[in-house]
Amino acid sequence: MKQKRSPNFEVVLTASAISGSVSRVACHPLDTIKSIIQQPLPFNKLPPSTVANGTPSAPSSMTFKSALKGLLKKPKPHQALYAGLGGALVGGVPGTVIYLSGYEYIKDLLSTPGSSKSNFVSHLAAGMGAEALACVIYVPVDVVKERMQVQQLPLETLTDTEKVTRRYNNSFHALKQIVKTEGVRGIYRGYGATLLSFGPFSALYFVFYEHLKEKCTEYYFRENNSNGREQQQQILPFSTLVGLSASAGAIASYITSPLDMAKLRMQIARRDEALLTTTNNYSTLQTSLKTIVNEGGVKNLWKGSMSRVMFFAPATAISMGIYEVCKHNLSERWEEK
Repeated sequence: MKQKRSPNFEVVLTASAISGSVSRVACHPLDTIKSIIQQPLPFNKLPPSTVANGTPSAPSSMTFKSALKGLLKKPKPHQALYAGLGGALVGGVPGTVIYLSGYEYIKDLLSTPGSSKSNFVSHLAAGMGAEALACVIYVPVDVVKERMQVQQLPLETLTDTEKVTRRYNNSFHALKQIVKTEGVRGIYRGYGATLLSFGPFSALYFVFYEHLKEKCTEYYFRENNSNGREQQQQILPFSTLVGLSASAGAIASYITSPLDMAKLRMQIARRDEALLTTTNNYSTLQTSLKTIVNEGGVKNLWKGSMSRVMFFAPATAISMGIYEVCKHNLSERWEEK
């Protein structure tokens, strides 16, 4: 019997590049909406509306519906929805390759066959480790992407001069401006917060995903083998992989939503000096979380959490579903050589 080998580097690299590209293009508009909703006050407020007697009503907070409506009203709504996509693809796809390759390597290094406890630890550690490696690329991409995204709705409190100096034409222009005005530290602003945000997300995601996949695999193949048929393809159906990944992504993203909001505000804080005051302090993860709570209580920590879930559930589903299928098919072809 031919011994099954682990997929080689070329297989993992190709599969992760394909999955990263498809998932980012498909889900980028949802990420744009999430970033707009999570902006700090007063920038995530709608302009006051005028009532019948001529008295303007108080501005209301941005919601998924109002953010989407505002973007669709732009002269070029497709450009508004996909703001920052160029940088997300150029840097994000290599980041995905490093992320998934790192996860596979660390998982294989730490996993012990037949030990569920050891595998739980390996999945947890591999998720954190993969995020730490990928953040070297993800953080600059994230900073540029989010700066581009949050400028899509008008900031009523800014002067005309500020609107010009704080507006970016494209991802490359944004990168140059950030480095020019803030230095290299500017594009790595929030690295620690990003790792503290996405590290737990990745760790929890892979723990949930690998556990669900293991249980479904045992059930699926036991049912197939009970019919007396030899199982040739040791992979779950694509629809099942998508469902498992979406579920794991939804749970992990909701739990870690407060960390993501704090990270986002740290990354955009240097663009708006008004945010860096004694009452609005986004200099560290701890002070950012405290400021968010002061704005609207503990529940404010989960503001935009459903938009985050609506982004990560399909993003992880598409990414991991395509990655698993591509990795399996490419591995079979590699073994045939």
